[in-house]
Amino acid sequence: MRLLLSGGVAVLVTLMLFYAMHAMVSGPADAPPSAKDRAVVDFVRLKENSETQVKERRRKEPPKPQQPTLPNTAVAQQSTQVQSLQIEFPDVAADLSVSNQSFLGDAVVGMGMGDSEVLPLVKVQPQYPRRALRARQEGYVTARLSITPEGTVDDVEVVDSKPPGVFEREAVMALYRYKFKPKMVDNKPVAQTATQTIEFKLGDS
Repeated sequence: MRLLLSGGVAVLVTLMLFYAMHAMVSGPADAPPSAKDRAVVDFVRLKENSETQVKERRRKEPPKPQQPTLPNTAVAQQSTQVQSLQIEFPDVAADLSVSNQSFLGDAVVGMGMGDSEVLPLVKVQPQYPRRALRARQEGYVTARLSITPEGTVDDVEVVDSKPPGVFEREAVMALYRYKFKPKMVDNKPVAQTATQTIEFKLGDS
């Protein structure tokens, strides 16, 4: 009998100890959370709210800028008046006896002589060098021409000039622009050569 009573008391004490330990660990059901727990919860909530706001800002499209309305400006069209210039040229009678000469002030550029069997169709007047004109120099240039089957000048080689180095440049430039009658052999145009002399003379002062 005493043993049963002692066992019941021991079981009751053991149950009370377990209940007390459970109450101490879990705490009261209505106890508010501690300040530390509230801080953690609030911090997490604020962080989530800020991320949500950032996402919402990114999703929002920026408003389209309104294009300013330009005032209607009338463009004045200015009429351009073109004045026609009338240039009167003096009526200079050409002297056929000197048709092969070009007058530059008191200088005369002669077209010169060439081979009798070569017929030039186009002759170009050379320019009288200004340096020779000021120095009142006269001279001539003799050149050998290579003529294509079409009658154009393919090459110019100076073979004689007097004085040397004065009139060659202008003479060669003019001879390259010559055009000759094609030479026909067996009814076919062939290449040919010719010798041409251009004289540079001063007119009467």
